[in-house]
Order: sequence, then structure tokens, then C-alpha cells
Amino acid sequence: MPSHEQIFSQAKNSFSASHFLVGFGKCERLHGHNYSVTVKIQYKQEKFLDFKAVNDVIKHELQLLNQKILLPAKSSNVSIQSELKEKNWQVTVNNKMYSFPKQDVLILDGIEQTTAESLAFYLHKKISSWLQKNSPDLISILDIIITENFGNQAKYSAPV
Repeated sequence: MPSHEQIFSQAKNSFSASHFLVGFGKCERLHGHNYSVTVKIQYKQEKFLDFKAVNDVIKHELQLLNQKILLPAKSSNVSIQSELKEKNWQVTVNNKMYSFPKQDVLILDGIEQTTAESLAFYLHKKISSWLQKNSPDLISILDIIITENFGNQAKYSAPV
């Protein structure tokens, strides 16, 4: 194997989810998307990465998002409270109130909006955390590219 940095990529992972974007006009209504996710990893050493293990982590994280209502935990415009004997989340956005079964919801820590950009950042944080624990000093850069429906795309790229 050459001694220069190697790029390894995995594409065509996907998930479907619902969300709303506070302050974005019609996108403030509850709606859903089909997302595709591309993960690119740059190596910095002449070692091999167990990509089956990495792909299992990617698929696990996407499965947690799949078929969920995604809520931003850090938004000052979204109130999330437990209700109905702890079985539902009561979500208030501006003048609207929703009640969702807890098993249908994923509250995303550290996220202010559930945009494609924020989802790329969120997935980067989750996957890079695993890479740091399981492949220390092997990975230099991790790219997460989220495509929302057809053509709307966001990328988050940072060192691991």
C-alpha cells in the first residue's frame, strides 16, 4: 500500500425521517424526507480499517434515525415535555402543539435545528466518537454528506 493518505468511502446508506424547521416558512410544518448518507474516511497510516465494523456503526446510527420524528434538543424555539404518564412527548413550536409517542421520536442532543447540515454534524459526532475509540491514530478526516430528497445536499468534514 502506498505511504500517502488513502481515501476510503462508503455511499448509498439511507434513512427516512420527519422533522420541522422553525423559522423556515412552509418547512416549519411537520414533513418528511428520504435521506441518503455518504461517509468518506481518509486514512493517515498504512493500516487497514475494519470497514465492516465501521459500516455496522453507520447502519446502527442511521437505524436510530430511520422512521422517526427528529426533534432538536437545543432549540430555544421548541419546547419538549413529557406527558400522558410518560408515554408521549408534548412538543410546542410557536402556536402549535404536538403530541408524539416516545417510541416514534428521536431527540437529537446538541442540535438547534434538524437541517441536513445539523444532521451531518450529528452523524459526524457519533461516528467519529466510535472511530476515536476503535481506530485511534488511524483516521485523519471524516466527511459526512447528507442528501435530502433529490439534490439538496450538506456536508460536514472535520478531523477525527
